Amino acid sequence: MKLTKAEKLLLQGLKIFGLRRGNAMLVMMLMDTEQKRWDLMEYMVANQYATEEEIMDVAHRIARN
Repeated sequence: MKLTKAEKLLLQGLKIFGLRRGNAMLVMMLMDTEQKRWDLMEYMVANQYATEEEIMDVAHRIARN
């Protein structure tokens, strides 16, 4: 399966933020639409020092919407 541009960028961002592989995979599953992926990336850009826990919390909030 080929990744979209948003999926590739999100994966790169998750690696930069140092998310563990399991958490990164969970985030990718939760971000099931392009809009959700872009929303999380916007959060990460605006919060460059966010912790893994903070990113996971935001991903869960975004996924619920």
